Amino acid sequence: DHFLNKMPSAEEFQLLQYEENAKFFETHYKIIENKIDKNFATIIFNKEGKVNEKNINLTKKYIIDSNGGFSLEAIIENKSEEEIEFVYALENNLTLLAGGEKDRYYIGDGIKISENLSDAGEFAGKIFGMIDEAYIKIKILIECEEETNYLYMPNYTISDAVDKLEMNYQNSTIVCLKKMSLKPKEKKSYKLKINIQNI
Repeated sequence: DHFLNKMPSAEEFQLLQYEENAKFFETHYKIIENKIDKNFATIIFNKEGKVNEKNINLTKKYIIDSNGGFSLEAIIENKSEEEIEFVYALENNLTLLAGGEKDRYYIGDGIKISENLSDAGEFAGKIFGMIDEAYIKIKILIECEEETNYLYMPNYTISDAVDKLEMNYQNSTIVCLKKMSLKPKEKKSYKLKINIQNI
């Protein structure tokens, strides 16, 4: 969870060239519910912190189904006496392996938008995803309740080969970005679903 002053580009996010206005990513959240049965697992956790020196409360509720998909609701409450404006950035790290292969790519609202998973870019819409159409043959879709700005970019590790350093694709970072404005004591939610489909 990131709270930013403005919408970053994919390059700015990848190079950490953005202004972070909270420290939610640095410390633990408190688990307030953890239930599992044969069909679903429900996990709710909570954290209080400051955004631009104003108190907020973040509650995140995950419902995970037996097929591997899940829904998320992030509820952000302004606990201060002043209005707060920020960009909420939800960072997700997913992999379909082999980022340079042409049979694996990003899609936005059902349309192919990249050559492979090593590409970086931006997309505005409701549904964003990744496809592996030849090896695992699955589609991972992120569907937001309202239009969202998505950033996508590869993550690499560096390996020491015999005579050189090599960059190896490890996973993709997909960031869901939403501008928010909260009046004093106001509470808003941000909802999304992630589904995995065979193709």
